[in-house]
Amino acid sequence: MIQGNTEKIITEAKRIEEDAEFSGKGHLNAARLWAKIHYIIGVPMTFSAALSGIFSINENPQWAAIFALLASTLGGLQTFINPEQKASSHKTSGNGFKELGNKVRIFREIELPQMDLQKTVENIVRFDGERNQLNQTSLSIPRCAWWRAKKDIESGFSTYRVDCR
Repeated sequence: MIQGNTEKIITEAKRIEEDAEFSGKGHLNAARLWAKIHYIIGVPMTFSAALSGIFSINENPQWAAIFALLASTLGGLQTFINPEQKASSHKTSGNGFKELGNKVRIFREIELPQMDLQKTVENIVRFDGERNQLNQTSLSIPRCAWWRAKKDIESGFSTYRVDCR
């Protein structure tokens, strides 16, 4: 009976590890995407504001107005979609999932063989709770970031060399 339960705990630990790997990589991909969007909006916004000032000083009100309008539009877009905050949130979530996956792997490979059944059950329930908490507090992963994570993981991108031996 104990052996069968241990196998189920190992299976569940592997599920949590896999979920953590895909979610972590997906969130880190999303963080990179939102960071790029932040710069794609922010750099032209800054440049437009500077050009507006230059044209204003040079007494060219039409161009000053055009670039001021562009800068304010990009600033409003930057504020509305808040890509910097989304990038930060996804990075935090990605690192949280990576941490969870590492803890579960260490539990499964190192700690589990020395634990009694009650302790293993407590640990797997705790890890499941951590995963659920991360899922509840994390932003949704954009589909393109998830597909990229899937492709990277399946191509061995996140496999340690030691695991290939």
